[in-house]
Amino acid sequence: MPNRGTKVHVLSEDLSKYQEKFYDIIKVPFVGDLDDNTTKYTLINIPEGWTLTANGRSVTVNNGEAEIPEGADVKLTPATAIINKVKSVTLEDFMPQITAPTLRTDLVYNGQTQALITAGEVDHGTMLYSTNGTTWSNKVPTATNAGDYNIYYKVVPEGHYLGVEPTLIGQASIAKAKGWITLSPSYTTGWDTWSSKYQTITITHHPGGTVTCRPVTPDMMSASIFNATSTSCSATVTKASGLPGNYGVYFTSAATQNYTAAQAVFLCQP
Repeated sequence: MPNRGTKVHVLSEDLSKYQEKFYDIIKVPFVGDLDDNTTKYTLINIPEGWTLTANGRSVTVNNGEAEIPEGADVKLTPATAIINKVKSVTLEDFMPQITAPTLRTDLVYNGQTQALITAGEVDHGTMLYSTNGTTWSNKVPTATNAGDYNIYYKVVPEGHYLGVEPTLIGQASIAKAKGWITLSPSYTTGWDTWSSKYQTITITHHPGGTVTCRPVTPDMMSASIFNATSTSCSATVTKASGLPGNYGVYFTSAATQNYTAAQAVFLCQP
C-alpha cells in the first residue's frame, strides 16, 4: 500500500537485518514483534471432546481447530489429527471396546451348516475370523461335518485405535449324531426242529456306515449281508440243524465321521 500503509511483521531478533536489507527496496516498515515461542501453527480435524496439550498446557479446540506454538511437544488424546508444521508430536492410541467371540458348546451334527461361534463385537475396527490362522473373513466360521475346528480372531484397527493380533479362541466341536440301525423283522419264531432254517431280513442304518454281523452262537448260526454299505441292505440269517433254542445275530453299523456306531440283534426263537 502507498505511504507505507503495509507493515511486515518479522521475528524480533531479525528486525535489524530486514531493515538494513529491504527497507529502501520495498518501502514498507518492518515490525519486530514475533517470537519463536509464540509463532502459531494450526492442528485441524480434531474431534469434539478430545484433549490437546502443547508443552504440557491445555490448548483450546474450536470447531476442530487449534493453534499451538512452533516446535511444541504436542499430545492429542486420542489422536487422529492432520498436523501442520509441528516438530514434535506424541500420539496416544486408545483400546477399542471389544467383546471377544465365544465358542458354541451345543453343536451336534444335523446335516446342516452351523455357526461355530457366537460373534464378537468391536466399536472401532473390524473383527475377523479364521479356522487356520491364515485365511481371514468378517463372517462367522461355519461347518457341517462333525469334528473339531480351531477358531482364531483378530481386530483390524481403525484410525489410531489399537487392534488385536491373531488370537486362538479355542477349539469348536460338532459332536457326532447318534447312529442307528433297524432290522425288519427283528426276530423269528418256530425254529424248534432239527432241520436248518433261514430268514431274510431288511436292514436300514445311518449313512456311511458299513454293516457287519457276528452270530451269538457261531457254530449254530450264520449270516450273509448284501450291499453292506447301502443305507438299505439285506441279510440272510441261517440256523444250522441242531437243538432248538434261542439264537441271535448282532448287526453293527460302523461309526462314521458324523455318526456313532449302532447295533441291533436278530433273535431266533423256538
